[in-house]
Amino acid sequence: MFSRILIGVDGRSGGREALALAQGLAGPFARLIAAHVDREARDGSPIDARPGEALLDAELGQAGVEAERLVIGERLPGRALRDATARTGADLLVLGSSHRGQIGRIFTGETALVALHGAHCAVAVAVRGGTPPATGGGVIGVGFDGSAEARRALELAAGIARAEGGSLRVLAAGEPLQHMLPTAPGGHPWRSIEEQRRASSEAMVAAAASAPALVGVDVRTAVVPGFPGDRLERLSQEVDLLIIGSRAHGPALRTLVGSTAARLLHTAYCPVVIVPRGAAGQAVDAAAA
Repeated sequence: MFSRILIGVDGRSGGREALALAQGLAGPFARLIAAHVDREARDGSPIDARPGEALLDAELGQAGVEAERLVIGERLPGRALRDATARTGADLLVLGSSHRGQIGRIFTGETALVALHGAHCAVAVAVRGGTPPATGGGVIGVGFDGSAEARRALELAAGIARAEGGSLRVLAAGEPLQHMLPTAPGGHPWRSIEEQRRASSEAMVAAAASAPALVGVDVRTAVVPGFPGDRLERLSQEVDLLIIGSRAHGPALRTLVGSTAARLLHTAYCPVVIVPRGAAGQAVDAAAA
């Protein structure tokens, strides 16, 4: 599980939903840090933290959450929260959906999108008006395409499932990365390209599901045609939490939102966690151990 969780709290419903999601994802020894950004403050200038601390006290008291308080004075909340992930050493940033979104779905506002791009840790976004993921027997969905980022997402999901006694549903949708595909088992020259690609995809997913990090975890896999965004959106209706990797190109140890993630951050029916890119050859962080 995660050891240090930073939560964006703004006094609105989204911040309360972020607090609930953080509680659901926190292990017994996790350190929670509730952060409020004072937008009226001039960047870099001293601020009166008392109003922000009072807001945090009220929100934490209402939610029944024990957390440290952090008040940041900055004009752009998204940038402030993104930078705070590095300063606090957080391994997860939890944000709420915009109040403009549809009840029961994610709708990521401007603040969350700014915080997501380049964050130094995994980022989770709560569903508007939703409930936190079920603990003890919950189902975690993972989008998988064979990339290093997808493998990090899968290993993190396995760690959470093992800690909570949950299960995994691993979905490969659309066209996996060509250079990631192994040779199709039992391949024959008269089989169609589509058949061989599907067989290769199934072999790829099966191999990932049998990796040492997933030993002892209940895993179900599926390979389906179609656009990944469409298929993962459907999967989000059937699972308690959806975990996906960052875009494959960009700085190591940062989150970057690709097209599939961007769609899910506006349409998913369950909370979504985006895992940052890792340095070459680096294993998943201790949060997934």
